[in-house]
Amino acid sequence: AVFARVLFLPRPHFADITHSLPGPFATMRRSLSLLSLQLVGQATASAAYRCVFIHGVGVAETAPADTNDTMGYWGGLERISEYTPYCASRHFLHENTVKRGWDDTGLHRSACDLAIGSGADTAIRDTVVITHSMGNLIFAEALRQGTCSLESTSKWVSIEAPWQGSKAV
Repeated sequence: AVFARVLFLPRPHFADITHSLPGPFATMRRSLSLLSLQLVGQATASAAYRCVFIHGVGVAETAPADTNDTMGYWGGLERISEYTPYCASRHFLHENTVKRGWDDTGLHRSACDLAIGSGADTAIRDTVVITHSMGNLIFAEALRQGTCSLESTSKWVSIEAPWQGSKAV
């Protein structure tokens, strides 16, 4: 039942609708662009959501979550704001995912705390949780373990999740 409200965005196979975005995150930006088109077209799509961004592997340092994409993982706040007009506010997780795996309970707690916000319980309300790569596994396991729960007023956007694993390095 938890996954009924999840919008999965696989690696897209379409023309570049975001006008030649540079860098390794072009696919992620295209996916967010598509999501924007979908949400803006819906009656519920207004700038009323609290948006939470959970990054994948590759962030080497833990820092407090904040409202700025200080590490540039999502392409910078200006760019991400362009693709998420449905967000009244944006909150970014900054956790070490180089030395901590997706099954780390501390990562689950951090992701849920950020997604819950100032709520008194473990329910995520009126929020769009946007996860990329390993961030999908972190958030999915947090939901599975009951660390937090996704209410019907929230949405989960899964971008490029390694649901079937990834190559060993």
